[in-house]
Amino acid sequence: MKFQLDRDEINDNAQKLIDWVKSSELDCLYISSFDIHLNEYVPLYDNLRYLFTGFSGSVAEVLCTKDEIFLFVDGRYHEQVDNECEAPVRPIKVSFDDTLHESLKTQIRSRQFHKIGVVSERTSVSFYNDLRSMLDVETIGEAELISLIKYPVNEGQHTLEYLGIELTGEGQLSKFKKVCHEEKSSYFVCALDTISWLTNIRGYELPYQATFKSKCMVTKDCLYLFSTQENVKQARELKIDGLSWHNFSEMEQVLSSLTHSLEKVYYDPNKTTVKDIQTLDKSFGHDKTYQDPNGLTHFHANKNETEIKGFEKSFENSDNAIWNTINWMKRECQKRDVTEFEFYTQAGLEYSKVGAKAQSFHTIAGFGASSSIIHFGNSSKEKNYVEGELILMDSGAFYEHGLATDCTRAFIGKGEAQDWQKEIYTLVLKGLLLVQGSTFKEGTLGEEIDEIARRPIKEAGYDYAHGTGHGVGINVHEGCYRLKPGSKIPLKEGLVGSIEPGIYLPGKGGVRLENIAVIEKLHPDRDLLKFRPLVFIGFETDLIDFSMLDEKEKELLQTYEEECTKRGRSLLF
Repeated sequence: MKFQLDRDEINDNAQKLIDWVKSSELDCLYISSFDIHLNEYVPLYDNLRYLFTGFSGSVAEVLCTKDEIFLFVDGRYHEQVDNECEAPVRPIKVSFDDTLHESLKTQIRSRQFHKIGVVSERTSVSFYNDLRSMLDVETIGEAELISLIKYPVNEGQHTLEYLGIELTGEGQLSKFKKVCHEEKSSYFVCALDTISWLTNIRGYELPYQATFKSKCMVTKDCLYLFSTQENVKQARELKIDGLSWHNFSEMEQVLSSLTHSLEKVYYDPNKTTVKDIQTLDKSFGHDKTYQDPNGLTHFHANKNETEIKGFEKSFENSDNAIWNTINWMKRECQKRDVTEFEFYTQAGLEYSKVGAKAQSFHTIAGFGASSSIIHFGNSSKEKNYVEGELILMDSGAFYEHGLATDCTRAFIGKGEAQDWQKEIYTLVLKGLLLVQGSTFKEGTLGEEIDEIARRPIKEAGYDYAHGTGHGVGINVHEGCYRLKPGSKIPLKEGLVGSIEPGIYLPGKGGVRLENIAVIEKLHPDRDLLKFRPLVFIGFETDLIDFSMLDEKEKELLQTYEEECTKRGRSLLF
């Protein structure tokens, strides 16, 4: 059952936080959305931001003052935050050309604050240093805040799985040497997807992740892994080469024992907590620790041939689950009333039928006006499908390779599509097809590809308040691939990521169409790259205004739908 607090509990927690700041010597307190691993997807029972504000989206930032709580959300959540939060929580809807952190810092400057508190276990080193350049920063242990409220404990059962080279394409010992190529060097890692990649272990311990709770120090020949007592017990039974397992409580002791054999300890300041760098500095001394802002993501973002084949198999399963869910909905709503929650539940059942181990994120399943809420997450048991409404489904899962899938489709359950629905659907389709069919030089920036998707949409007077694409790997959101305005991330062969333009009309409905693609060479002998789609689910024919497509776009659509037809998943033929 989904963990949820009622409105009175949230308001009580919010007031206790404000009262705590009032009684302190701080001007304000910063709370992130992260857990101690700096995860994007954090269970609500372990999410301090949710416990104090009631906002359930995946990302937001909190600044608590002595009289109110500012909650900073991006464009994906501008509608959702109004439905979930009330005073003393004050939403700040951050524009697409700004970031949550910059907006928060603007608030600090405008209020002329001088001293801020941060939770050392849940704040990244990079943002901590950023704040220190502006004002005095005091670290607060999470236990002090947790003591203010009823903090739930919810430990689920799970089994660790070691994946052999036939599923990963590279053994863990090879990865250790690749990462620690300098003599007597090491790397401290908090990021759970990186640890799962390094160790070739999957755990499904946390919601929407194929990972397990852990931190590690990797050297050229050995990876010292710190985790829960239950994980350590399971892992020792697996007897994996090159891994030395220890409880979290032993971390400082083990790190201290390595001080004489290691000369350099690297860490990613964006993915390492303040608490952990304090431990590293205590064990090794500040002169042996080195920031590496590039981190290790670029190693696992560059997929090998085995991983790409694993993606292909995984997406074939997910494509069938999505296709079957869409067709179930189209059949059922012809016969009876179907609720959003029934549709959401059916999606989960269809994924189970094709062998999914877990969902890769919370399925978005919305009818009508709900489809315009970009990250809609509360499918209703009361909301019945109404003839002619748009339906939006965004979902994904994990399979034996432990790699995430992700796909979004919009469609009509029954009835005739209205002109405005056809217009926005076709514009979004144009954006997706133009990116998916593009060719480009290696090193092309993400912002350049993003512009291709937005061009037909903006020319018609629309836009969307999210990026056009994110990387996909062990986590459904992975770095080193980002299509959005201002993205300076260069595109390279071997990256896997999404293409997902959209248009959202609040109160009416929205369309997002998302395919995942791998970047590969156009031709072995040419220095040009292309996107090869991994998703093959045909588009909603009744929502396409073919008169809006030019000849190139019709050809791209034809080619794609022919491939979908071969797989039995097209409405066009």
